[in-house]
Amino acid sequence: AGGRGSRLDPITRSVNKHLLPVYDKPMIFYSLSIALTAEVDKILIIINDQVDQSKFADLLGSGDRYGVSIEYLVQTQPRGIADGLKIARDFIKDDSVLLILGDNLLFGHGLKKNLLQAKHNAKKSLATIFGFPVSNPKDYGVAKMQNQQLVEIIEKPSIPPSNLAIPGVYFYPNIVLDIAQNIKPSARGELEITDVNNQLIHYQKLKIVDLGRGYNWLDLGSCSNLLEASIFIRNIQERQGNFIACLEEIAFNQKWITKNELKESIETLPESGYKNYLFKLTNHNLPEIN
Repeated sequence: AGGRGSRLDPITRSVNKHLLPVYDKPMIFYSLSIALTAEVDKILIIINDQVDQSKFADLLGSGDRYGVSIEYLVQTQPRGIADGLKIARDFIKDDSVLLILGDNLLFGHGLKKNLLQAKHNAKKSLATIFGFPVSNPKDYGVAKMQNQQLVEIIEKPSIPPSNLAIPGVYFYPNIVLDIAQNIKPSARGELEITDVNNQLIHYQKLKIVDLGRGYNWLDLGSCSNLLEASIFIRNIQERQGNFIACLEEIAFNQKWITKNELKESIETLPESGYKNYLFKLTNHNLPEIN
């Protein structure tokens, strides 16, 4: 969550992009929901200054209300996404790692199965990224495929080799830390995550999962995408009656918090649609969890 959100100027001059609303929740909730759905309970949020740290801490705290641990570190200069892996090295230690950009909304049936398989792969020294078909691949990192095998990722190509864009959700084995440590800055002076991924492809340590139909992925970095995402979330929630990216609900379903802990958490919230939704969860004959 270290990006400056320049494409959203002027609304990001005084507010971190990842705290902007996407319908009824802060943007960061949607990325965090991916981590929680993947059963990741130790989380580091990388932000761009100490002022933002206090705002994120006010919103999320230490993660207790979600049954997870949340820590914060500052990226003092915009040195690229891959720099986040260098910043997080002491946090990651010897583990595999899920790196998520703070402006991702990923939704679809069977998502948890794909996330957990990718997490398992990372523990077995195989990185996993996702591919999502888009109509404007020139705006993204794009997968180049040969004989159904991923051979390269090309960043914002003038002539895209495919329509498979790469969402900002990456499952990595621990070897990625050494790769990130040794890549060189790009022409724009940043450490590019595409260079990291291409190194993993070179070592035959990366696979791509094509999400295809049945999923929705939105990059939340533009005003039009913010609006589109808000309408999408509203429509799904009103039609199904279920909230997307409700962190307390995910934590409860993971058995990371008990029904009583959920009730205690609800009591700290002001009156809102979000609180009312959580309250309904506690009254739908949910079992007590010890």
